[in-house]
Amino acid sequence: MKRIPVVKLTEQVAFQKHFDRSSIDALMEQIDDTTVYIIDDAGIKKNHPQVNIYQQLATRYELWVDAGPRHTGDMIDIVFTGVKRVIIRPWIWKEVGFGKVRSMTDHQLLQLSEASVVDRQSIERSVSVMDEFDGIIVYIIGDWKKRRFKNEEMLKALAQRDEAYVYEPAGLHESTWDNYGFTGMLYDGFKNEVME
Repeated sequence: MKRIPVVKLTEQVAFQKHFDRSSIDALMEQIDDTTVYIIDDAGIKKNHPQVNIYQQLATRYELWVDAGPRHTGDMIDIVFTGVKRVIIRPWIWKEVGFGKVRSMTDHQLLQLSEASVVDRQSIERSVSVMDEFDGIIVYIIGDWKKRRFKNEEMLKALAQRDEAYVYEPAGLHESTWDNYGFTGMLYDGFKNEVME
């Protein structure tokens, strides 16, 4: 099972004219992996992706970026930085489908689905019907010890898709995700977020 570390870029970095490069370098020194998953808070919340940081990191890592693109223009801005995979949050995406994007780039698009393992219906509701994705990332929310059996069965079914990844921030249940058949696991493995 592939393990991919998650780096969170906070809004403080995005709105500095000259961000503190040393905080990024210090954080990235902790990464031994060649692939890194970026969660860009400013991109997701304010549609202000931190493309200058992606460009710098893309020279050293294969980047997967979750920056909340809303339309084709956002996607192109992200793709031109050297990012390999772009994460789509279907509830933020404003266009119908990805026809324009697919005509401009062959980058992989992965769907992010939030899945509360304790809620009765959340996993069914969170998985998009859009078949245009190259894979899925299931973000686990809730206490795994209190999971519902039905949700556990749905996670097993999702794991059977091609390119199915699970994001469990604590990274405590790797053997479970591996047994379910997920391609890989995303985890928060760092002491801090990239900040001022």
